[in-house]
Amino acid sequence: MKFKFDFLLVSHAKPNVGTFNSFLAYAQSICRVSDFKVAIICPSEKNFIGIKTIKIQKNLYIINLPNFNYHEYFNLQILRLICLCILLLLFKYKSVLASGFSQPQICIPITLAKIIKNIRVIYLWDDMWGNGLGIKLNKFINNIFLICEKISFKYCDYLIYPSGFFENKIKKLKIKSTKIYQPYISNYPKNHKNLSIIKKKLNIKKNSKVITCMGNAFFDTENLILKTLDKIKEKNFICIFIGKFFVSDKNQIKYKNIIKKNIINIGFIDNKKYFNELMDLSDIFILPMARNIIEKSRFPVRLLDYLGRNKIIVTNATGELKKLFEKYKIGIITSYSPQSFSKGIQKALTLKNNRKKFYISQQKKIIFEEFNFKTTAKKLIKILNK
Repeated sequence: MKFKFDFLLVSHAKPNVGTFNSFLAYAQSICRVSDFKVAIICPSEKNFIGIKTIKIQKNLYIINLPNFNYHEYFNLQILRLICLCILLLLFKYKSVLASGFSQPQICIPITLAKIIKNIRVIYLWDDMWGNGLGIKLNKFINNIFLICEKISFKYCDYLIYPSGFFENKIKKLKIKSTKIYQPYISNYPKNHKNLSIIKKKLNIKKNSKVITCMGNAFFDTENLILKTLDKIKEKNFICIFIGKFFVSDKNQIKYKNIIKKNIINIGFIDNKKYFNELMDLSDIFILPMARNIIEKSRFPVRLLDYLGRNKIIVTNATGELKKLFEKYKIGIITSYSPQSFSKGIQKALTLKNNRKKFYISQQKKIIFEEFNFKTTAKKLIKILNK
């Protein structure tokens, strides 16, 4: 195991999920423009008891901590807390950037390292845990989140964030901060096998339009999505769900026909080749967002998986994403209602070529101006290397 690094990035999320992808993109950006040595510390992707180090490229390592999903809310967090304490006290490094500081297994080890070693601590605030997700879970967990946030803010040197919502909250905390998006780094192959073969395997008719919706955090959007798909006038379509999209028993009955005829629920995909093939199979992408504090505060990073694929994106965005769609015109934005969302999807499916080219050119523009990995790396290095 390598014991000396320049920067440690501690992710509460396991590989290929949510914030981990942001940290991986951060680390790859830093390593592309500098010789700094970076390690991402995170839960193991699969059930694993132990600590494992993987070198994924020059100067970039992933350190897996124990993970075992034995309960809806618990997966060896206490064991990870102990392991992280040991690593943070054992390793030599200049600074640590962490997500999920509302959780004890992140907050406690980093706070101890700050007190004992006086390391530089930077937190990414990208999700509303206390008085957000915590309320959806239960009162006890919400209180734990709030206590950890209070401790974390006291012992951190800097905050980075992805949305104006958090910017306004940070102003009240009087902690130095900077807005930083996840950078865009393309690492998928463009030459796949004949996509008609995949269509055939999925029993999708040749002339069917393919709508793809991906993500692992569909907060309060189940009813919205199903109502929207049910209202699309063009019925010769298939909507592929990639990620954690669950349909309640009630909606299984209510939307029985559309679920049977128009929806393919793939689930989580860890095979990147197959993931990219499915994404390229799509005619359009959709990005649904509810109207709650969680969605208004966050930045859905799956937008980065949509960009660069020359596809039209349809969203009923709120918060930071709404601002970017309105500013850059990177796709079709609708209001919240299923009626408006379905009309936007219908419009995208019948869009003329010149309009498609406009949206795609705007997507290239936003990648360069807002998600540029070189610009992001410079910002991160300046914060981490003080």
